[in-house]
Amino acid sequence: MPKKLVEVAKSRSCEPLNDFFNSDDLLDPPYALGYLPGDRESSAVFFCRRGNEFFLMVAIFDDRLKFSCQTEIPYPGNPSGLRILGGKSVPLNLFRYVDPPHRYGPKTVKTRGPIIEDYYDGVLNWFYCHDGKWLRRFLH
Repeated sequence: MPKKLVEVAKSRSCEPLNDFFNSDDLLDPPYALGYLPGDRESSAVFFCRRGNEFFLMVAIFDDRLKFSCQTEIPYPGNPSGLRILGGKSVPLNLFRYVDPPHRYGPKTVKTRGPIIEDYYDGVLNWFYCHDGKWLRRFLH
């Protein structure tokens, strides 16, 4: 993981996934640069670990960028490679809120900004920030 992201992880009492590439199957790294609009180096998402728990983190390096969601999401399961998807228009009622997870997103709204994707071996997670709340779509 880039040194800048390792420093962010440590500042949040989280450790980078040093053993991530011990598997031969993973293609994408446990981080992705350029999550928010602007320079690619202005924002990123990455996985880290606290004890036995994993977290998806958002790092913002440009104070001009505005972001309404929490920058730390507890991650269910084992992390896989990350990508940033842009240009997708997906109905939010296909997503569930991270908290509370039983609620679906609004029916009349679609994604307009970047989607965080992690994918491994037929299992797909999408994370999307909408009105200050994280939503997640899980497919397998």
